[in-house]
Amino acid sequence: MDKLFLCLFILLSIVHLYGCYFRKPKLLAPVTKPLLMPALLLCYLAISPAYSYYVIVALVFATIGDAFLIGHSNPTMLRLGLASFFLMQLCYVLNFFSLVGEPGMTLMFLTVVCYVSVYGIAITFLFSFVPKRYHFSIAIYMISISMVGVMALLTFFTNFSNWTGLILFGSGMFICSDFILCMEYFKERTRYGHFIVMATYIIAQICIVMGLANVGGI
Repeated sequence: MDKLFLCLFILLSIVHLYGCYFRKPKLLAPVTKPLLMPALLLCYLAISPAYSYYVIVALVFATIGDAFLIGHSNPTMLRLGLASFFLMQLCYVLNFFSLVGEPGMTLMFLTVVCYVSVYGIAITFLFSFVPKRYHFSIAIYMISISMVGVMALLTFFTNFSNWTGLILFGSGMFICSDFILCMEYFKERTRYGHFIVMATYIIAQICIVMGLANVGGI
């Protein structure tokens, strides 16, 4: 059953990315996008021996966020999408608390400094072209995704395994996906921008979710 759901998710992802890349048929990507995270949720439930309600709720919010961001041209829909993904990231962070071992003050300090530095550079760059009315929303959302990165890195160093490495990689792909999305939305639309955003987003989600399915959590 787990292989069936995984194949379903992969098939939906391929079809969705095909629609994003070729932009035809026009309804292909919008129809498949809200189905991606429910399919991934089925994979998680089938694979995880002891699933976490935080991950389940995170994927529910991800589904809602995907629905709000279909087309992502309406400012209200963008804000609602960001709010949904903020709650998704918060759920991931709460799940990570049960996975992080004793990191030690030095490791924790270096991790926080690393992500604060990246956050500061990213905010400075984005705010150079993002309208001021969006600054607060984006700043708050970037805090949440940075927290996921911090917790994923601490989990990797204190609970080292291939699965926690996969989670860390997924958190990095999430940052790339959202950064490119901001560039596409506020600066300049590119021919394959949406394809890249969705490809990195799908990779991020499956890496994080499959990693959490195998390492546990609460």
